[in-house]
Amino acid sequence: MFRFWRRRTTADGIPARPRGGAVRSLLVSLAPLGLWLAEYAPGALVLALLAALAESATRLRATGLWGGGARGTGAWAAGPAATAPVRDCPHLLASAVRRALWRSVIRSLGGRRVVGRVPGGPCVVVANHRSHADTAVLLATLPVRGRPRVAAAADHWFARRRRRFFCRWLVGGFPVRRTGGGREDLLRAREFLARGGMVIVFPEGGRGTGAELARFRSGAFELARLAGVPVVPVALTGTARVLAKHGRRCHRAPVRVEFGAPQWSARPEEVRARIGEMLRHGGPPAGG
Repeated sequence: MFRFWRRRTTADGIPARPRGGAVRSLLVSLAPLGLWLAEYAPGALVLALLAALAESATRLRATGLWGGGARGTGAWAAGPAATAPVRDCPHLLASAVRRALWRSVIRSLGGRRVVGRVPGGPCVVVANHRSHADTAVLLATLPVRGRPRVAAAADHWFARRRRRFFCRWLVGGFPVRRTGGGREDLLRAREFLARGGMVIVFPEGGRGTGAELARFRSGAFELARLAGVPVVPVALTGTARVLAKHGRRCHRAPVRVEFGAPQWSARPEEVRARIGEMLRHGGPPAGG
């Protein structure tokens, strides 16, 4: 047992990666999150670990939506493994665990109010982006059967080991490059949508701070068109008060989630205008 943790070296005297390094890296990466969850949502740590185990057991690399951030490109793995059949049951379990986890967290931070019809079939969910809490709110709201996956910035969420573990296992994120190649990264999600999945995209490309929405990028809309699924606009209100941009501390504040009607063959400027209208005319967020 003690040899398992003993520091090993290669033939050249270079320290080798210790056995069990992946497990220890996971625990280290979850430590900051664990402290936060222990304060705001005791008991959610068990759900977090179950989500990690479920994702590991189902080998998400086979879906093409696990990502290749460790390779430095942020793109999916290519070849037959990227299109291999997926057993849905473990993925549904992982989705259910994530939903329960983030519902517990959001409830402890003030709750959420859902307005409009939550989508039930495959779609590309497009939302405004003001906070990292946006992702948690959407995962807490979307149905388990959609196994929601989140398009995440490769240069931020997949650049460091801790963020990569958090994004993959607790959020279900996959890397999308923002400095070239992002379109190809998104379009590889077509087969996941064909299997009834949901993909969450923040088309502004980053978190904003002003009242006006930034220009929407076209990748999410091209993905929806090629996959033959609708774009569902979502307006999120109150998340910036829960966790501000560059903020390190969460605050209690209610959140409002408003779903618009599914848009087929919609253009980016049309959906941007629709979300802007929902943000302007929507009522103040309320707890729930």
